[in-house]
Amino acid sequence: MRKSRFQSYFPVLYYLGELLIIFFSTEIMLLLTNTGWSYLNTLFISFWFLVSILFRSHVLGRGIEGCGVTKYTVELESWLLKKGHDVTVYSTKDKK
Repeated sequence: MRKSRFQSYFPVLYYLGELLIIFFSTEIMLLLTNTGWSYLNTLFISFWFLVSILFRSHVLGRGIEGCGVTKYTVELESWLLKKGHDVTVYSTKDKK
């Protein structure tokens, strides 16, 4: 399956945006503390960037499978029904 333009550009834009934010935050911190840029700042930003890429931080909200949400919902529904509440659970067809 071919990737859409959004799927191709989003990771690049995501990491660029995060990089700009962390640089901006670091500059504000350095300004407020009257200190200068050191190798530790570069080391921290490099480490953050590496971890961010390794854990694929740009993959957001791609599903909740395996998180126990379905089981929790069923348990909560049973508990609420037992307490006498009216309950309506909405789910996709594959979850019924």
